[in-house]
Amino acid sequence: RNKQAIIYALADNSPDNARNLFASSDFGNDLQGVTLKIAPPIEQALAVLDDAGGAQMVRMSGSGSAVFAQYLSLDAQQVAWQALQKSMPKNWQAWSSKAMIEHPFVE
Repeated sequence: RNKQAIIYALADNSPDNARNLFASSDFGNDLQGVTLKIAPPIEQALAVLDDAGGAQMVRMSGSGSAVFAQYLSLDAQQVAWQALQKSMPKNWQAWSSKAMIEHPFVE
């Protein structure tokens, strides 16, 4: 992993740097490969998000309590959101949110 790039992107607080870093192959979840082997529903959830289309990346958070997709435009996100609402299993929950570039309590 390129730790210097991660530190730089976080310190720079630039949306473009953060987007490029998080979409790169240098940034990932080390637990994802192992977790997918023992929890097939997580792999299914990642596939459903990916199949909705338009995502820059689809990943598992932490140890697999959630999956998420990142979109570079609101239009792409809205199209995928509509597709996801039609394709995801009825017992799943999904939320759409906007990313924060900086912490709301930082002045």
